Amino acid sequence: MSLFERKSCIINYFKGFLPNVLACLISEYDYYLKGESCTIQSSDIFSAVSILHDSRIVIADYASTIKILKLQTSTGKYECVFTYIFTTSTLCYCIACFSVNDTNFRMICGTSDYTLKLWNLQKSSSSENISSIKTLEDNSFLNGHTGLVLCVSVLPDGRIISGSTDTTLKIWNTNTGMCDVTLIGHSAWIRCVAIFPNNQSQLIHNNLIRLVSGSDDNTLKIWNVTNDNNNNCVIKDCDLTLIGHNNTVWCVAILQDYCKIVSASGYTLKIWNALTGQCLLTLIGHTDIVSCVSILPNGQIVSGSHDKTIKIWNPLDGTCESTFNGHTQVIKTLYVFPDGRLVSAGADKTIRIWS
Repeated sequence: MSLFERKSCIINYFKGFLPNVLACLISEYDYYLKGESCTIQSSDIFSAVSILHDSRIVIADYASTIKILKLQTSTGKYECVFTYIFTTSTLCYCIACFSVNDTNFRMICGTSDYTLKLWNLQKSSSSENISSIKTLEDNSFLNGHTGLVLCVSVLPDGRIISGSTDTTLKIWNTNTGMCDVTLIGHSAWIRCVAIFPNNQSQLIHNNLIRLVSGSDDNTLKIWNVTNDNNNNCVIKDCDLTLIGHNNTVWCVAILQDYCKIVSASGYTLKIWNALTGQCLLTLIGHTDIVSCVSILPNGQIVSGSHDKTIKIWNPLDGTCESTFNGHTQVIKTLYVFPDGRLVSAGADKTIRIWS
């Protein structure tokens, strides 16, 4: 029996839903996920989504709560296995997760109080719950930004990079909690950042980290950060500034050949040559702001928009190959499972998983 066919996912509120929606996490007042302290209220709009290496879903909402959800194969339901509630009205705008080993992983989020917060989490022996929670001193706050932290990503060497409304990017050592380097160049809020994979492209050589950021200054910037053998930054520079968008650059992703990037601004997406900065294609089809973009395992581009739709694009010619309808309000974020399934979160207070 497919997940969609399971009784737990047949909810009258979503009559007419497309058959490729595999599961719904509903923020309706009278709907509860079966798990420890996991009641999703009608006022909780999701602010960020991420995926752990074992396909657990991490969500943050506007109730200042972070939850980890795991699919229970016996019931077909997602159950909450970890909850963290901020003691203040702090909001989490972005989440990144990465594995340390088979049982330990880290979760980092950028917040409204200008800090990043880091959790060292350990799965229990049953792999059903998060049992041991270890944090650095001061509850693992990474201090240094002077504005909201809107984006975060993980570098190949385990460090993290964050972007802020203070117009800077910062690279952090997660073991020490110290900021290794600050990248200055944008003239407005930084909305998004993506990392070129290491040792997989002609763009990367030993000790070089290459990344791209998007901003309210309507530009993207490609950065080179060179480290010495002790991982200390010795060179940092903006290699390219990509000009062509007319509005805020909301999101950016690296295509599979690692020599191209895709970004979204206004109602359109653009594909760029990451070596020359040339705009190769403009993807037209959405009827409102494109708020999120990601890459499927087969190389296709997937985008979510304020027009309530998700679109799948051919990266070679820029044609729209599929449109998914289902969300009833703005789509805020997307994330792709390793197996190609897609998680979307909307202002309609739902998370949906698409096959």
